[in-house]
Amino acid sequence: MKYIKVFVLLLGIVMNVDMPGLAQKFEKAVVDCYTAKDAFKTIVFKKVKDGKTQQVVEGECAEGRYFGFSCIPPYEGIYVVGDGKHLEYPVYLKQGDRVSLYLDQDTAYLVGKKCSRENKILYEWQALSAEVRRIATRIKYMSIDYTTFFPMFETFLEKAHAFQKNIKSGDKSFDAWMKRYVEYDIDYIALSFSYTPRKKFPGKSDYPEYYKSVYASGKLEDDMLMEVPFGMALLEQYVLEQVMENKEPYMFEYFEKYVPNHRLKGEMLLSSMKRFSSYADCMKQKEMWGKYLTKEQTVRMDAMAANLYKAEEGMRAADFTYPDKDGKMVSLSDFKGKVVLVDVWATWCSPCRKELPYLKKLEEEMKDTDVVFVGVSLDEDKNHEKWKKFIADEKLPGFQLFANGWSHIAKAYKITGIPRFMVFGRDGRIVAVKAPRPSDKALKELLERELKK
Repeated sequence: MKYIKVFVLLLGIVMNVDMPGLAQKFEKAVVDCYTAKDAFKTIVFKKVKDGKTQQVVEGECAEGRYFGFSCIPPYEGIYVVGDGKHLEYPVYLKQGDRVSLYLDQDTAYLVGKKCSRENKILYEWQALSAEVRRIATRIKYMSIDYTTFFPMFETFLEKAHAFQKNIKSGDKSFDAWMKRYVEYDIDYIALSFSYTPRKKFPGKSDYPEYYKSVYASGKLEDDMLMEVPFGMALLEQYVLEQVMENKEPYMFEYFEKYVPNHRLKGEMLLSSMKRFSSYADCMKQKEMWGKYLTKEQTVRMDAMAANLYKAEEGMRAADFTYPDKDGKMVSLSDFKGKVVLVDVWATWCSPCRKELPYLKKLEEEMKDTDVVFVGVSLDEDKNHEKWKKFIADEKLPGFQLFANGWSHIAKAYKITGIPRFMVFGRDGRIVAVKAPRPSDKALKELLERELKK
């Protein structure tokens, strides 16, 4: 069979950087995907982020049979290849790896002699678990009910536990990781079967003994679950098992006690936010449970809330959180009790630059007052160093934050052009989302009126 190899270089895509000489400093990994003719029209490559898969690149199969690509893996661990919809198969990548896979509609297996030892062990596991996995997770096998699946699952469990004990790659770190991956995967298969529609549903006494211990808080004491493609789905299933067992509502205030790790609590809180339809509801949850959010999760929550926000005078401000030049995360809400002037700008924006002398003069005139000056740059990551140099050279006033493009501050406040100046009162509410520019004396008058309130 003749294959035409097509390589897609993902350096800029996967690493999200543009650095001269990068290819000389790091070793690329290569993934070859072979298929039966026209089994896949395209192959999708995904990375794992926050317990879910995230597409990196998609390409057409050459002659309907082959797709290959090379990349510098941004992390060592599990990635996914497949059709981007229902069929996803894991690969374990680190720098310098070569992995060759044959994919079809029901399974995948390694081909060639150059596959890494990690992938050989991973695909021994994939082969062992393939049948129960298909029945538990694929729509076309939903006609198979518990009377068939449970005996198969118990036979599989014996083999799975024996496999788990005998993982020996020569790398103790990988072996420990793989044993936990197998444990999570068994749970995912078991719970996926329980939560998919079947013609016959088991009673409580019909479940194998294994299901009684499928949830254990010890499995959630760290955040390794976020490193696997099904991690977030399994976390939600673990929690659902407990709230159903205890007849509790599926609300964060009831299920946060079942997740000991703070990052995982934060992910569950973010997941629960999908149910809310208003900015106020999102912020209420943030006030109650925001202590569990990492700074990165806080940024994601603010972005979710921003999509629901309507910026009007007198409304509570849509919070935002961005890093300053030293990487410290700073939020608008940090300045409650002060009058805040926010300048949304970018280094490439000529009108923004023209306002700088007036902005500096205004800051000097109000330096002994309760006015806080906050600059938010919409420069993109590739210009991060340029931005840092610019704020140093220009001696820009106040807090200078980096939004990395037209992110949620632009979405929340419907910013389509810059510069944009906004004023917020001491109580954290909007005074003006389209305030006068510093070159207009009306801005100083507006700030002075707010200071008197």
